[in-house]
Amino acid sequence: MLAIREWELESDRDEMEESLPDTALVMRQIEVSDPDGGTTVTYATVTGLEAVPCRVIPRSTFAAERVEGGGLTAVTYWEILMPWDTEIHDTDRIVVNDVMYEVNDGGAPDRSQSLLLVLNCRSLE
Repeated sequence: MLAIREWELESDRDEMEESLPDTALVMRQIEVSDPDGGTTVTYATVTGLEAVPCRVIPRSTFAAERVEGGGLTAVTYWEILMPWDTEIHDTDRIVVNDVMYEVNDGGAPDRSQSLLLVLNCRSLE
């Protein structure tokens, strides 16, 4: 097995990041108090993750339908690529070009020698 040197890995990661044409805004789920004394779930922008380089790729092979609001709704799945060390949670939402995506799988940033983080998402449009 060939070992990749750290400087080569960093160079490859930098090159991959340069290939990401869009920017993403990452929003994290938080709970806030409501007027009735309970809590409500909402999303807030994550400081430091307001303009993350990214690429959105359609995953049309995983298109499906689900019941939503009393009727069938088309669900389209997407992959969003980001720099390998971006901290993403499975409950985050990502906004790219005014389209909001829900993260279904936050990828595995702890994989050895990852070049990019691959997120499996669905569009909330």
